Amino acid sequence: MQRLYAMFPDGRPGFGLVLLRMYLVLTLLGTFGDAPGIGIGVGLGLLTAGLLLGLLVQVLAAVFAMGSLWCAAQLGVPWAQALPVLLVSLAVLCLGPGAYSLDAQLFGRRIVTERRPPP
Repeated sequence: MQRLYAMFPDGRPGFGLVLLRMYLVLTLLGTFGDAPGIGIGVGLGLLTAGLLLGLLVQVLAAVFAMGSLWCAAQLGVPWAQALPVLLVSLAVLCLGPGAYSLDAQLFGRRIVTERRPPP
């Protein structure tokens, strides 16, 4: 059984994941920010804030990947705009949130010690 987050890279790889999350947020807001309806705008704002802070990153990345496919197929968003969102969403989905995220603070590395009874 695979864990939701196998690791939380820090240092340069962790910072790279922060940059990927930031790029995804900026791309989403630039591509889909003018979507009609206040509900869509508020929902998009909340989801991008969660992604930027690193909360439930892999779940949000999966939602954004499916959303970019849906927007391109159903709403007529050009594939040239939807494809970067799809690719970066899939990369974030595969890589996880990194050490600089709320997920790392909530679900981070744990040290498990085993206590054996005396013989």
